[in-house]
Amino acid sequence: MKKIFTLLVAVISVSIYTSAQVSIIKSENGRDGMYPAYIEFANNAAPPHTKGTVFLQGPGFQRTPNNPILVKTEFDNKGGEHYRYQQTINNVPIEGAIYISHVYNGKILSQNGKWVKILPTDLATSAAISKDAAIGAAMTDFGASKYKWQLKGEEAFLKKETNDVAATFYPDASLVYYTGEEDIIPEKMKLAYKLDVYAQEPVGRRIYFIDATTGQVLGKRELIHTTDATGSAVTAYSGTQTITTDLYNGSYRLRGIGGRGNGVQTYNMKKGTNYNAAVDFTDADNTWNNVNANLDQYAADAHWGAEKTYDYFKSKYDRNSIDGNGFTLKSYVHYSTNYFNAYWDGSRMTYGDGSATDNYKPLTAIDVAGHEITHGLTTFTANLNYSYESGAMNEGFSDIFGTAIEAFARPTQNDWLIGADFYTLRSMSNPNAYGDPDTYKGTNWYAGSGDNGGVHTNSGVLNYWFYLLSAGGSGTNDLGTAFNVSGLGIDNAAAIAYRTLTVYLISTSNYANCRTFSIKAAEDLFGVGSNAAIQTTNAWNAVGVGVAAPPPVTCADAYEANETRTTSKSIATNTDISAKIGTSSDKDWFKFTTTTAAPNVKVTLTNLPYDYDLRLYNSAGSQLRISQNGGITSETATYNTSAAGTYYVQVYGYGGANSNSICYLLRANTSGTRFLGEATDAGITSIKDLVNSNSLSVFPNPAKNLVNFNLSSDVDTQKEVIVLDLMGRMVLKQKYAIQKGNNTIKINLPRLAPGIYFIKIDSNKLQRFEVTK
Repeated sequence: MKKIFTLLVAVISVSIYTSAQVSIIKSENGRDGMYPAYIEFANNAAPPHTKGTVFLQGPGFQRTPNNPILVKTEFDNKGGEHYRYQQTINNVPIEGAIYISHVYNGKILSQNGKWVKILPTDLATSAAISKDAAIGAAMTDFGASKYKWQLKGEEAFLKKETNDVAATFYPDASLVYYTGEEDIIPEKMKLAYKLDVYAQEPVGRRIYFIDATTGQVLGKRELIHTTDATGSAVTAYSGTQTITTDLYNGSYRLRGIGGRGNGVQTYNMKKGTNYNAAVDFTDADNTWNNVNANLDQYAADAHWGAEKTYDYFKSKYDRNSIDGNGFTLKSYVHYSTNYFNAYWDGSRMTYGDGSATDNYKPLTAIDVAGHEITHGLTTFTANLNYSYESGAMNEGFSDIFGTAIEAFARPTQNDWLIGADFYTLRSMSNPNAYGDPDTYKGTNWYAGSGDNGGVHTNSGVLNYWFYLLSAGGSGTNDLGTAFNVSGLGIDNAAAIAYRTLTVYLISTSNYANCRTFSIKAAEDLFGVGSNAAIQTTNAWNAVGVGVAAPPPVTCADAYEANETRTTSKSIATNTDISAKIGTSSDKDWFKFTTTTAAPNVKVTLTNLPYDYDLRLYNSAGSQLRISQNGGITSETATYNTSAAGTYYVQVYGYGGANSNSICYLLRANTSGTRFLGEATDAGITSIKDLVNSNSLSVFPNPAKNLVNFNLSSDVDTQKEVIVLDLMGRMVLKQKYAIQKGNNTIKINLPRLAPGIYFIKIDSNKLQRFEVTK
């Protein structure tokens, strides 16, 4: 175990406040080694705020002199001043360590965030490798064939865009203390170089964290926030709208110079990939009905969408663009060829054209424009990390404001669907309908590392919370919790979401933090004990955040004795059965049979009181599958085959875990349809039998961060591509548009551990590939 010490501050410059001078009315502890995550003071006994210092708890309270950096100050329409401070040690920032002081009339009424209290004793204070070595390590890991700074035209573009002759895409490596993407863990803190790497081919932008001692990649963070819409189609449904342009050299161009901050500008990339080569869209009479083979009509959609996004935040929250200071909203249309996506890269919007056929169009719908530009708002406020729960919330807030902006811009055409103008990607009113969860860690919750930890999937929880808070609803969630929420209307719900995002959340905030501070935001806006605060709480209860799951059901085990395979108890298929592990030596065995009409098997073990594991055997006693998730996470074993058979299931307590009275639920589902996502085919041997497909090839192989595959098709269609590991578990799923003829499709491979994987398309198209470091 590492030795730790408490960070000491110079006594001479510390002001101490005793508990008699301040009064705390609410407090939430941080994790071990951290200061409190939230403190609320009584109005008549609140500490004074001194700009540039952070007020830390005791004994008593002290203003810290350890050089915190004032990152940003936000002013709200309630008279509040919100100061975001970055913690530093040895004048080096601690990544993600942000404390927010909420000041009214010169007093700190509350503060929240993450601030390290106890540091490792072996913390490095200087780098052992150079900046160039760190940049080289990041480039090696990225594996791109070309980077932005290697193109003179792109460098010239950036200098012109920023009006800075020194601007460059070349990474500027700076030192930080880093502990990981999901949270700040003091004992894991390491000195690291932080650098921004922008790739041209394939397009990508990531923040890298390189160990400043060893050169190891400690973490990486995606900056390109996509629509998750690869392969979908878009048609403009917004009709005739008023847009702002300017007159230049005798023709009009899609540039709104004044009236909306520093402007709204839309450019034509002419199917190229270099921003420097982009040109203006022009029109002779300022009537933009440019329907043509180049799909130029969709440029007006992008331009209008950016304008309405600006108008929404200005009219609802008096915010001058996404940074509050008039940030220019730039959109780039006609990016590349056969590019089925749109994204915010941290500085600008980019839209691909989709397929060249009439079935697929650019993704310039109003809710998508609002969604993507809101990623920029998030960057300038909470700056939620684009991974795991914080990343899911990042996506969820973009869906929230994409929908709110659509309701603002097209009130008669608003819906609760994301991308419905062209191809529905997600539903806020029913996330399950599109494979997303509506309950925290419930059905469809994604627990893997693909898609940056499930940011597009797990956003369904925040989406459903917002839908219920806006429109209301009742029912029972996946945890068995009954709920009834009275809707506040979309404007009030959005106001609560906006204040939560811009005032309280920080980069590593999770769903639990979002619950706490959205309730606080509702109290700020509508009053403590108000209906809005109550319904905000009810909506979080409905989606299972902050509410404990009901205790497991107790039962009398009707299947004992069944400690061996020969004493297995027969169970019915497609039916829940309850049993228990009663002692440390108890192992439960069950037997069931399948038919030729429904030969495929999926066994699930749920409602676990302790850490139980699951094994599936064939009639000869050979093990087919094993599921060994940690803790009380449910277990699943899936086996697909075309033959009927007899199977055995063993349930056992890991490490002898057992319960005297609490039962688990076991279910053996059978089906005539193959179970995808958990396992595929009748064992690894059968997977290998399907590897050689004449219509599917994969390269490079081995791969690192990106893999391509060639696929031929007789028709224009859409395919769902699944990536599976050796155990047959789904690690990535994505839809692609496939054109008639030969297609080359690119798949990003986020966070996949080294090993053997399979790309699967349809039942007879599957190919093996390897991932290396």
